[in-house]
Amino acid sequence: MLDALDDLIAGADDEPSRPEMIRRILTRHLRGQGYDIQDNDAAVELRKGD
Repeated sequence: MLDALDDLIAGADDEPSRPEMIRRILTRHLRGQGYDIQDNDAAVELRKGD
């Protein structure tokens, strides 16, 4: 699982920390489930064009 997480981090524009990438993944998932999740100022992109 850490390898997959690190792969996502490597593909991100800003190389977020592992905890930040987990927040982004969770935010995206919850939004996809219809939850109104707000984020501070962080972009919630996992990868370019994703």
